[in-house]
Amino acid sequence: MPAGRRATPAGRRAAPARHGRVLSVSVPPAEAAAIAREVLGTLGWRVRAQTPATLELERGRRGATILLGGLAGQALHLTAALGVAERPHGTDLRLVWDDREGRALGGSLGRRRAHRILEESLRALEEDLRERSLLLGVRELG
Repeated sequence: MPAGRRATPAGRRAAPARHGRVLSVSVPPAEAAAIAREVLGTLGWRVRAQTPATLELERGRRGATILLGGLAGQALHLTAALGVAERPHGTDLRLVWDDREGRALGGSLGRRRAHRILEESLRALEEDLRERSLLLGVRELG
């Protein structure tokens, strides 16, 4: 069974593992989402769908990923979800992706590159929030 997968009691494969972090910030949800869009936008992320509680993000080019797989470099097509939840003293930003990111078309190289790009993006958002003195806490997922 591939890494990151878990067998279910019936022998079927479970959903892929989710990775990411929850960043707790001291501003209202709309402001937190706007800051996240701004920071992630400078890193090449764009919003592909939006609901009041979630931003579906993507970056890279699907065509380049289909043609070049893991060798697409910064053009590697990736997706992630940014959940925005109001809390008593601010907002939780939950940036998550699953362990299949980059693997389907990029193989193991694509998967490693995807993980690195996603971690770098998360670190940049965390650092920006810290510099603005808005970050209250960080929790790991997965």
